Amino acid sequence: FRAVINERIVPSLRVSAYYESLMKEDAADAETQKYLKERLEGAVRLLKAIEQRKETIRRIAALDPDSLTVHSLAVKRASRLQQWIEQNGCSALNNTDESMRIAAEGAARMDMVPYYLYRQKNMSGNFENVGYAREGRYGIYNILIMEETQSILALGAGSISKALFENGRIERADNCKDVATYIETIEEMIARKRRLFGP
Repeated sequence: FRAVINERIVPSLRVSAYYESLMKEDAADAETQKYLKERLEGAVRLLKAIEQRKETIRRIAALDPDSLTVHSLAVKRASRLQQWIEQNGCSALNNTDESMRIAAEGAARMDMVPYYLYRQKNMSGNFENVGYAREGRYGIYNILIMEETQSILALGAGSISKALFENGRIERADNCKDVATYIETIEEMIARKRRLFGP
């Protein structure tokens, strides 16, 4: 099995020669030059990111997996990345239609179909996380978790255990997010699980 990306059906993305030429001309004022330079750098980053996604799909295909989950960028409110974005501003940290299309086409070439999707808070570009699988290779666990019909015992920093009760009630017990704090308070994390799942 050999995966290839059919470049004939992919629209060609490139930086306009006209705008590149404006960068080289002295006719544009300093503000215009700065604006064009920033946009050109953003375009180059986008083109590189698309190439990286194509290469990622090629490498995944070489592994010949039965299933694949494509995650969209979701920047957590308290993350260092979000803090960096707020301090520096960066509009390039977005999912794109092109990135998601590359993933969907790559999955299709591996004979996979979408079988579940879910959204998270703060999803970039209004996309979803999508699970793809070959016929008969669907991850039942993923479906049960998305449908909230399965209890979960979660281990590790930032994870959340979930208990489903007969009356349909759902209760959760979260672990602290910081790894060092999680390790320091491991007995409390264990106690939370015992209270959640105990008699």
